[in-house]
Amino acid sequence: HGGREQRHRSWGETSDASAAKCNAVTSDVWKRFHHVSGATPHQPHLQRPERAMVIVAHPDDADFGPAGTVARWVREGTVAHLVCCTSGDAGADDARTDPLALARTREAEQRAAAAHVGYADVTFLHQPDGALANDLALREQLVRAIRTFRPDAVLAPDPTVVITRDGHIQH
Repeated sequence: HGGREQRHRSWGETSDASAAKCNAVTSDVWKRFHHVSGATPHQPHLQRPERAMVIVAHPDDADFGPAGTVARWVREGTVAHLVCCTSGDAGADDARTDPLALARTREAEQRAAAAHVGYADVTFLHQPDGALANDLALREQLVRAIRTFRPDAVLAPDPTVVITRDGHIQH
């Protein structure tokens, strides 16, 4: 450290070098995006899908993510469909909670929230909550849902993102 005081950066704070690199990459991405969509960094693209599908792991995940975008698209004429891979049956604080009763409650809550956003329909794939795996069975269900609804746009999180320190892929 050479007698200098070491200061740790706070969350979201970057060094000048990494900020410059990020700005250069962002600029390059915007140039390519602008070429395709006609958008600029100060003017979002105006394209809206006629049919959109949102795929999430758990009930309420879509409410924290794309709900605002989907609500706007629906107001402007998009037909939207929500797919929840699980029913949220493992999300109770009390270990004595009946998982089937909890699943019914979570599904009802998600259907009410989806109606508020404007989704035309909600599908629950009933995969095991807390043990959702990016496996062939799940992919078959998702492909079937996509082929049935035939969306112009699919919004989904990256299934390989690790959220927890123990390596568990949460969403």
